[in-house]
Amino acid sequence: MLFLLFVINLKLMRYRCMYDQNDYIVYQDGIARVIEVENNQVIIEDYISQEIKNINHHHIIRKICSLETIKDILERIEFIRTVYAPQKKVLEELYQEAMMKYDELEWVKVIKSVYVREKMKKAYSFERAYRIQAEHFLNSEISILLQIPEEEVNQYIINSIHENG
Repeated sequence: MLFLLFVINLKLMRYRCMYDQNDYIVYQDGIARVIEVENNQVIIEDYISQEIKNINHHHIIRKICSLETIKDILERIEFIRTVYAPQKKVLEELYQEAMMKYDELEWVKVIKSVYVREKMKKAYSFERAYRIQAEHFLNSEISILLQIPEEEVNQYIINSIHENG
C-alpha cells in the first residue's frame, strides 16, 4: 500500500514538472507560453494573439522543439518528400493527418507540397489554408527559438536552404 502511494505521488510530481512557467508549448490552436500550472489547468498566453487562456493540460500537445531540430529539418528540406494522393479527398485527408501530428517535419511536408502544387498551378482551393496553418505553426516555433520577429522567419529559412543547398 505504501509503495502504491509512492508511485501515485511520483506520477503527480512528474506531471507538475512537465510544463514550467515560461515554457513554450504547442497546443491545438498554435503556440503559447505557459504562465501558470495548477492541477489539470494551465494558464497560457497565445504567442500570436497575446490572449490569456485557461486550458486543460490535455490540450497541450508538447513543448516546442529545439533549435537543433529545426536546423536539422532545414538542412534536409530538399530531401523531404511531398504529400501526394491520386484524388482530391485523399489529399485533403493526408494534409489533415499531417497537421494533427503537430510535428515540424509534417508541417514542412505540407508547406513544400502545397508550394510545389501552386507552382505547377495544380493546387486545389483547400490547400492554401493548410499551407498557411503549417507556416503559422512552424514560423512561430522558429521565431521563438531564434528570438526574431515572425516576419523575418521566411528569410531565415531561405538563407538556411541556400547555405545547405
